[in-house]
Amino acid sequence: MKNLYVLFLLLLMPLVSCSRAPQMEVSDQKHFRNIMDENHKIHKFLFENDTRLPGIKSLQDVLDQVQSKDPVFQEKLDRISTMLASIDSRDRMKFIKSYSAISLVYGEIIKTYNIKQYTRFYCSMEDNNWISSGFKIENPYSPEMRDCGEIIQE
Repeated sequence: MKNLYVLFLLLLMPLVSCSRAPQMEVSDQKHFRNIMDENHKIHKFLFENDTRLPGIKSLQDVLDQVQSKDPVFQEKLDRISTMLASIDSRDRMKFIKSYSAISLVYGEIIKTYNIKQYTRFYCSMEDNNWISSGFKIENPYSPEMRDCGEIIQE
């Protein structure tokens, strides 16, 4: 019976080890922190300004500096970079929708690598997502609903 138990545990071990999130390289962690710092600046600008739009060049510059050896991480960053290139900086609603979509890709990175420093939020009233550090709801998209939103991913 004891041998059967040991055999059972040995069979389960690969399943348990496969379920862990992949580890992000130290250099990629630094790059992602820099990206999230730029994201925070955009989030803060949107939160504090109801009519103007933030610049995205600094974020694009940070993204352009990253050449990850991790193909999954690099693919997600390339998607974000492509999405940023197509953002309409003249129309607030289009900008918000595009930036919300970019936040979903950030959320994929956070989930894939089990990054705990950032939280994905969702406002169902506006159908928009955003990423922020911590758990305080600060909806950057709608001045009338700054506290509207829920945590989707911790």
